[in-house]
Amino acid sequence: MLTPVICRGCGQRLEIPEGHSRSKLRCAECGVFNELPKDLVDHLKSNPAPAPTSIEDNAADLLADQPPVRAKQKREVPATASAPVAKAKPVPPPAPPAPPAETPPLNEDSKEESATYGFAPSETKEPEREVLIQGTIEDDGKAYQVTGDIKKKKCPECEKRTDYRAKICKECGYNFETKEKAVREFTPIIREWEAGWPLQRRVMVFAAAQVVNLVILIMSAISDMFCVGIVLLLVMAALQAFLLGTFDTLKVVRNNKGKVTITRNWRFFFAPKPPDKIKWQDHEGVVLIQGRELDLVNWVMCIILLMYGVLPGVLFWWYVIKPDQFHVALSMAHGYPETTLYRGTNEAQAREILQVVMDATGLKDNR
Repeated sequence: MLTPVICRGCGQRLEIPEGHSRSKLRCAECGVFNELPKDLVDHLKSNPAPAPTSIEDNAADLLADQPPVRAKQKREVPATASAPVAKAKPVPPPAPPAPPAETPPLNEDSKEESATYGFAPSETKEPEREVLIQGTIEDDGKAYQVTGDIKKKKCPECEKRTDYRAKICKECGYNFETKEKAVREFTPIIREWEAGWPLQRRVMVFAAAQVVNLVILIMSAISDMFCVGIVLLLVMAALQAFLLGTFDTLKVVRNNKGKVTITRNWRFFFAPKPPDKIKWQDHEGVVLIQGRELDLVNWVMCIILLMYGVLPGVLFWWYVIKPDQFHVALSMAHGYPETTLYRGTNEAQAREILQVVMDATGLKDNR
């Protein structure tokens, strides 16, 4: 009888794994190595574990034990039974060709354009891209083509770019073949706006302010402060002239031939400066912006007026700084305001300027 093996670390009975032939065995519970008895080691060495069989041998044994598989017999079909023959379906006659689509009649705008410029407008829409290279089918049997953007040419009359194949400019009606300008009548436009008060009212208010300054000067002379009164009079007169006499005027003119001119005239201390002609053709649209900006000049003027009295400073803040400002400007890409046309607190006047500029120039609202 073989001596049992007890772990000297945890006291558990050790089980000898199959095929073990060494003199020591490690406990699976505590990990302590234990010496095996000599008789057990001799027994393990004299009775080694059988060699494992391969998978092929096991598979061959399993197949040998199974009964042979019987082959299926074919079922014979009697000669008298014939398969039914499917009847051919009749082929329907080809459908008649569709009638050609009727060309829609010209609308009123096309008729008016034809009567204005003296040419018939195109009934089909031109493709946006032009075939540059037409391929062949010699290589792979598939025709190919290379397209590109349609070339543009500049109209010498309106400076707009149009298709190089066009004979007449669709913007102004200029004839590229005869070099003749289209005869077109436009409604003349002559509009002018002044920022804030009109010039006549500004002059009247300035004259009234000078009367007040003269009264203050007389009172200073009576109280033996004539020099102080003179200095105060000059400072107040200059300040009033700057506040009332510094403004701009916007003028939009379009003649019967469609030529549009936008000018902006500035006045400083009631003295007019040379008019500034605005190149509106370099812009893409018109925008109207409403907001309240921090104008450093206005706040400086408000502080100066507060030094001469609370009422003038409060009135200046109430009528000039507090209200929202409306800006009408010519815009570039993505509606960015580039050139300011009007800046003031009158919303109705700002919207009127926006509409007139759009009607006169044809620019779009980019808001």
